[in-house]
Amino acid sequence: MLGNWFKRRAQLASIKAVTADIERFILSLRGQSDEENGMLVAIAAIVRVNLRADNLLPDEALGIGTPLAETAQAEVQLRMSQLVQQFQKHNQLSDAAAAMVWLHSLRAFRYPEVRPLGRQMWGELGRGFPHIFDAFRLIEEATGKPPPAGALQASQFIPVGLEPFEPSPRPLSG
Repeated sequence: MLGNWFKRRAQLASIKAVTADIERFILSLRGQSDEENGMLVAIAAIVRVNLRADNLLPDEALGIGTPLAETAQAEVQLRMSQLVQQFQKHNQLSDAAAAMVWLHSLRAFRYPEVRPLGRQMWGELGRGFPHIFDAFRLIEEATGKPPPAGALQASQFIPVGLEPFEPSPRPLSG
C-alpha cells in the first residue's frame, strides 16, 4: 500500500514537470509567426522521417497501429528526451525544438492529464501548415539537398488523439 502511494506521488511529480515543460513550449509557439511554426513543422517532419528510418521513433509510439507496451513507450520517450538534450548540447536548437514536438506528443500519449496540452501544441503548430512548402524550399536552399523522401507527407501528420481543438476566435483589436 505504501509502495503504491510513493509510486503515485512520483507519477504526480512527473506529470507536474511535464505539464510545466509543455506549457512553456506552447507559449514559445504562440510567440512565433505562422511562417516560423511552418519551418518548425517541416524540420519536425524531417526529424521524424530520419528517426523512423533508424527505428528510434516507431509509428506505434505516435498512435498508429497497435500501441506499444508501456515500457516500450517509456523507452521511446527517454530516447527522445536524450536526443533533445544532445541537440541542445551541440547548439542545434532548431533540431532540438523539432524533437521537442515529438517528445511532447509522446508525453501527451503517456499522461492523459497532459493530452489537452498536446492538442493545444498541435493547434499552434497547425498555424504553420500553410507555410510548409516554403519552409522545405528554404531548407533545401540552405542545405543544398532535398528533404528526405516522405518528409512532405510526414509534415501533414498530426498524431491521432492530439488533433487541435476547434480554433477559438481571436479577439478583435479595436
